[in-house]
Amino acid sequence: MTQNPGKPVSSADLRALDIYEFANSGRQAAGALRVSQMPRMLAEVPADAPERDSVFTWQAEGLTQPELQDDGVEAPQPYLRLAVHGSIWLMCQRCPAILAASRCRCNVSDRGDGGRSGRVPARRR
Repeated sequence: MTQNPGKPVSSADLRALDIYEFANSGRQAAGALRVSQMPRMLAEVPADAPERDSVFTWQAEGLTQPELQDDGVEAPQPYLRLAVHGSIWLMCQRCPAILAASRCRCNVSDRGDGGRSGRVPARRR
């Protein structure tokens, strides 16, 4: 992502960001947030997780695209393209394992094996 022309956005003022101005001026920004800066997300991390305060990096790009309005006239509509990268430790909701998000090997299964087979039963017709 290229540098934004104009005032950069810091993670400290993300809540005060005027998204419409950001999009209309075509600004770009990037930064990082620690899980500890997001109390609701931190509340989901188990106390005994290997790492409780991981870092998420983000990139944002404001843009406008012409769209047809209700009155039949084309007008620019503001958009925000956002990419977030990172990982977090969570408690699996099916088994008591603490895992990095998206790495649970637990599988929905009616075989009674706790999903350890790695196979999902076929649906009956």
